[in-house]
Amino acid sequence: MMQILQMLIPYIVQEDDMYKPTDEAVALAVLSFACNGVDSLSAYLAKHYRGGNSIALIQRLQEMSISYSTGFTLPDYSDLLQCLAQEPHTSDLAPQLRQRLLSWLHALAPYAHMSLSSLANAMTCNYKYWIIDASSPYWPRQLNHISTRTDSEAPLCLWGLGSIDALCSCDAPISIVGSRSVDAYGRYVAFHAGKYAAMHGHMVVSGGALGADAAAHWGALAASDILDEPGRTVAIMAGGLHHMGPTRNTTLFERILQSEGAIISELAPDVVPEPYRFLERNRLIAALGSTLIVAQAQHRSGALNTATWAATMNRDVLAAPGNIHEPYNSGCNRLIADHKASVLVSATDMSDVCHPAHDPYKTSSHTTDTSLSPP
Repeated sequence: MMQILQMLIPYIVQEDDMYKPTDEAVALAVLSFACNGVDSLSAYLAKHYRGGNSIALIQRLQEMSISYSTGFTLPDYSDLLQCLAQEPHTSDLAPQLRQRLLSWLHALAPYAHMSLSSLANAMTCNYKYWIIDASSPYWPRQLNHISTRTDSEAPLCLWGLGSIDALCSCDAPISIVGSRSVDAYGRYVAFHAGKYAAMHGHMVVSGGALGADAAAHWGALAASDILDEPGRTVAIMAGGLHHMGPTRNTTLFERILQSEGAIISELAPDVVPEPYRFLERNRLIAALGSTLIVAQAQHRSGALNTATWAATMNRDVLAAPGNIHEPYNSGCNRLIADHKASVLVSATDMSDVCHPAHDPYKTSSHTTDTSLSPP
């Protein structure tokens, strides 16, 4: 997959003020790297250790990693246990801490002596990627609904390529998903739904797979051939950005970056996209949009998992109905039959689905309050 990254070098970020990560974002990226993602334990410590001082948390873990590497005895971690003891509902996390610490300290060993500036270079891969956390003006606030409306956790941070302000260019983005294996009808729905949304200034969100994901992005990009300021399109990877794929979508990824879109991941660049990562990634696709459209899905499609995440977060879910004799449509038809999705009546006129048209927002002139609908 590194060959894809080499082809995207012209679109790699530079070390300037807009893309330079804050110390807090760097600390959270290091924590995410050490934890191989996010879970309840790492999320709680990030929010509550010394009043939510993630920099202090990482420096403490660095000290512990140095001590552990010399004596191979787990250093005292009573301060971390004390942090967990602050609230009754976190008591079940304490038994996990020892084993998790051993894993974290091992992962941090190569970085234990690094300053924050050196860590920034390491986490961004010498500024190939930008990193943002929830304190950034570019952070899409609707991602926080993962923590408040589900049993999962919002990402500690995001790694990205492309336009850093693409993520907050629309108050109510449209997420479009479906199976990798779609027929001409499924590609049509995904493509035209993406095109309609982008033609009206709305951000389009999907994964990076073949099939419906790619069709949705290509639809959004088609709007850039017509308009000067179409809606942006954002692809969310299931692994780290060193593993962008599939290779057949390299041209698509290039076009996304050329068109001021973004490619993002919640995982450190070297994390391999194992199968379970795709299901975890789906919660980001669901959270980032205000509406989820399932263009076409078979009965075991991962898109149905995304629809479940979206419903849990109180998003509008729509599915395109299809021929009941075609297995390509069985997932969408079942969502509709089970009242888990409304019927998408058109992919070329979604005025009843999208909010009013607008130019993509610029962070400098627009402060997003992406609260969407109430819980």
